[in-house]
Amino acid sequence: MEVFNKELKKTDIRHRFSVPSRSLQFFDFAGEFSVDLRVKDDRGELRVIRCRKRAGDYAKPELSKGWRKYVTDYELRVGDRVVLLAEEDHRLGSQFRIEAMRTIILFGHEQILDMYVCESDECNLDMYVKCGCLDSSREIFDTMGVRDVFSWTSMVNGYAKNGELEVASALFNEMAERNVVSWNAMIAGYSQNNQSKEALEFFHSMLEAAAFVPMENTLVCVLSACGQLGCLDW
Repeated sequence: MEVFNKELKKTDIRHRFSVPSRSLQFFDFAGEFSVDLRVKDDRGELRVIRCRKRAGDYAKPELSKGWRKYVTDYELRVGDRVVLLAEEDHRLGSQFRIEAMRTIILFGHEQILDMYVCESDECNLDMYVKCGCLDSSREIFDTMGVRDVFSWTSMVNGYAKNGELEVASALFNEMAERNVVSWNAMIAGYSQNNQSKEALEFFHSMLEAAAFVPMENTLVCVLSACGQLGCLDW
């Protein structure tokens, strides 16, 4: 049973979560002004989040202790939605289940995603790249504290597939570390965008730069580039 379903405001994120008054019926304060809620999160882990109410006639409840840690762990932000359900898990010892969701725009349509699915920057970046949402992926990439080879390669691959080869090449040249997938992204990008000579030049550069073993996809792109040039002995 749903206890509340609320879109987060700035105060909910930075300070305390204001709980709708109608939710009071679900909480057993036992004559006190606070109660510790045993909550199961999306990862199946037990959390204890304190709910307290103000003294007097205005008894609107709020989540305090434990709430900010939940916000931090799930990297919640303004506009995300939090749902609390009255659902017991006797094995875990929880009384409620909490879910966090985020609305994103994909191809002009709103999509609601569970935050457990998209709780890391790398996951979000890769998801946006695969959906062709390069502006959103670049926004995440530019604000990431640590960018590993996976993050760099995702961006290079996204731009290359989208035909933005100058941007892809600029990012590729900035990479401190590359792997065969990074090289393959550029080779495939040039080959698929009918820049066969550049694709073959990148292939030779890959072989000269390090002892990378070409992937099957790499060789397919190289053969395609050779076919476009009409020189299978390049």
